[in-house]
Amino acid sequence: MAFRFHFTGEDLARTRVAGAMAAMVELNVAVRVLREGCTTGDVAAAVRISAASASEHTTVLRAAELVTTLRDRNTAIHTATAAGLTLLAAATG
Repeated sequence: MAFRFHFTGEDLARTRVAGAMAAMVELNVAVRVLREGCTTGDVAAAVRISAASASEHTTVLRAAELVTTLRDRNTAIHTATAAGLTLLAAATG
């Protein structure tokens, strides 16, 4: 069974704007949390994603040297680096 959907240029523009606005909200939440230092669970809750997904994201950010991670037993605390804060400031205006 095949489904066909017809989207107008206006529909696509609305979808892009809505997606961009959602991304900005998530970025702003993440910025506030990472500035203060937070656990993987805090990141997940702030951006409304799974802990596993938040862990993957922080791994990528750490590899890019945008966050540092300190571990204490089974808890990881992530904090934005100076480079990460600079990038976040530029992204949020």
